Amino acid sequence: MNNHRKKILITGGAGFIGSHVVRLFVEKYPDYHIYNLDALTYAGNLENLKDVEKNWPHDLPRGIIHADLFHDNIFFLKDSFSGIIDFYFSCEDFFSFEIAICFNALCFDGVKENLSFNVTKAKNFVDGYSSIRKLTDQEKQSIKVLSQGAALRFLLTRVFDALNTIEGALVKIKDPIEYLKRLDFHKNAKNHEDYFF
Repeated sequence: MNNHRKKILITGGAGFIGSHVVRLFVEKYPDYHIYNLDALTYAGNLENLKDVEKNWPHDLPRGIIHADLFHDNIFFLKDSFSGIIDFYFSCEDFFSFEIAICFNALCFDGVKENLSFNVTKAKNFVDGYSSIRKLTDQEKQSIKVLSQGAALRFLLTRVFDALNTIEGALVKIKDPIEYLKRLDFHKNAKNHEDYFF
């Protein structure tokens, strides 16, 4: 073990939200040591974290991804793809993390009180993606935890934006609460077959 690696301390990381923060940091900072300090009171439950260490991927295919493919960043002309905008969050990451982001952004239907995952949309998305680049078995096996990390990312960034609105900024505040429903779906998913069969 390299003791010269940077370290991150997370307090309260065994709770429901805290465990998702741990997942996010494990994904975003794979070269760091992540430490969790939790009093394990009424809200702390180590079961919330067991799947992170066991399932978080480290060696998936990676490259440049958009990392923010929502409806408002994708354009179509008639029924044909026309273009993508808003590359602010583009970065190098797992290709399958892009899929997890798209699942969260494009494959849930309904309003926040009644969101449901649309497996048909997800399957069509993966089929189209696979016509250009096939997913590895490891990428398929990692889609659940990556989808949890993506949902947490958007939950937290939306909360941050709502709490830190700059007067006069041209930012549309988006409701973060719908991502709790997405996290609930991801938590209850058994494996990639619950996303696409």
